[in-house]
Amino acid sequence: MTIAVEVEDILWGMTSFEKKEMFEELLSELDINWVMECLKDANISSKLSKSVDKNSEEEFNKKVLSLINNSFKLTQEEEDLISKISDRINP
Repeated sequence: MTIAVEVEDILWGMTSFEKKEMFEELLSELDINWVMECLKDANISSKLSKSVDKNSEEEFNKKVLSLINNSFKLTQEEEDLISKISDRINP
């Protein structure tokens, strides 16, 4: 027996907390090369249009994404610099 379930059906049935948990789990498995491939996908990039421009510099995006979950590898000065840049770009 085969049961067809649409992703939208699952997502609509989830609470915000469950969606957050799922997102956190997906982030823990983050592969930067896979993310970059996803950004080239028109369907995905259109949903991220306010966050990520698929035509932006790929190497720069990879470097920025590599910072996720790696703050423990940075000095306080480096963290402060990243925060300052982020605050300037996203006031």
